[in-house]
Amino acid sequence: MKNTETVPASLNLNELISRLISSYQPLAEQQKSFFINDVPTGLLLAADREVLSTLLGSLFYIAARSSRNNAIRVYANTYEDRAVISMSDNSPSGTYGILYEFQHLQLLSKELCGFLEINNYRNKETVISFNFHNPLPIQTAVIRELKIA
Repeated sequence: MKNTETVPASLNLNELISRLISSYQPLAEQQKSFFINDVPTGLLLAADREVLSTLLGSLFYIAARSSRNNAIRVYANTYEDRAVISMSDNSPSGTYGILYEFQHLQLLSKELCGFLEINNYRNKETVISFNFHNPLPIQTAVIRELKIA
């Protein structure tokens, strides 16, 4: 069976997050906050770089502007053909005024076959998660098909 799905070029998520942090760190520092990149160094994704960068850049801007006196932790993982990127903030103001801004990002997330979620735990921790389709590299897909046969 021939794989007709086009797989985007892979991108190193840790490097992308590092670039975004350097862009949005000055804004976070104005709020006496800072970013922590806890994304594994070798984590590769197969996603549209431009769409993912735009979406994450918006999330970084919202988090940096809304956090007060705290660390904003960014972490990620992959599960089969899904990837999850999360940001957590333990500041009491972390509820964010982002719900209005968050809605337009839902549309952008659909371009990557994903969805955004925001959770606030007892007004002490806010976690924003982006879960999206992360197609497996072609070599892995071929090995999986051979194992099934």
